[in-house]
Amino acid sequence: MSKQGLRYSHMAFALRDHPKGRWHLSHMLNQCATAESSLYDEGLGNFFLDDVFEFESIVVVPTPALQARLLAVAAGTLPLQLHEKSYSLIAHPYSARHQNSNQWVLEQIAAALAPQGAVNNRAQAQQVLRERGYVPSEIRIAPFERIGARLFAANVYFNDHSNEEMQAGRYQAVTVESVIRFLEQSREQSQPGTRIQLVKLP
Repeated sequence: MSKQGLRYSHMAFALRDHPKGRWHLSHMLNQCATAESSLYDEGLGNFFLDDVFEFESIVVVPTPALQARLLAVAAGTLPLQLHEKSYSLIAHPYSARHQNSNQWVLEQIAAALAPQGAVNNRAQAQQVLRERGYVPSEIRIAPFERIGARLFAANVYFNDHSNEEMQAGRYQAVTVESVIRFLEQSREQSQPGTRIQLVKLP
C-alpha cells in the first residue's frame, strides 16, 4: 500500500447507539479467497481482531448535520440496496459492476448528501459523487502485475476499467484517503482525522 501512497486500507461506520450494542461498526468485508463480499455489524473487539499490518486507525467525525443524515440512511434499506456482492479490490468508482469496502461507505455518504429519496441505487449515488467532484485515488499496476493479479487473486477485476487505464497502468479506485479528502473538500468533516495507535496485546 505504501508504494501507492496509501496508509489505510479499510473503512467502517462507527455507531455509538447501534441496536446491537453501545459501539458497533458497520462495514463490508471481502470473504477470504473469494470474489464476494458481505455486510457486518461488529463490536470494536471483533473489528480489530483481524491480523492487521499495523495497529493504527484514523477516526473521522462528520459534521453533526451529515451524521444525522447518515443515521437516517443506516436506519433504512439503503445500505443493502447499495451493496454489490461482487468484490474487487480496485473496483472503479463510477461502475456498478463490482464494489470494494470503501466504496460501499462512500456511496452511503453520497446518499446522505443528496436530497432525501434522491438516491435509491448505486448509479444514483455515483452521480451525486460526480456532481460533487469526488476524486478517486490512482492505483498503479504494471501489465505483468495485472496478469498475476488475475491469475492468483479472486478479488481483483479489471473489466470495469477503461482501456486507457489499462494501457497506462493507472487505475481509479475508492480508498480511505480519497473518502477523507472528499469529506474535507465538501466541508462535511467536523475536525481533522485523528490518528489512534492501538496496542497489540500478547
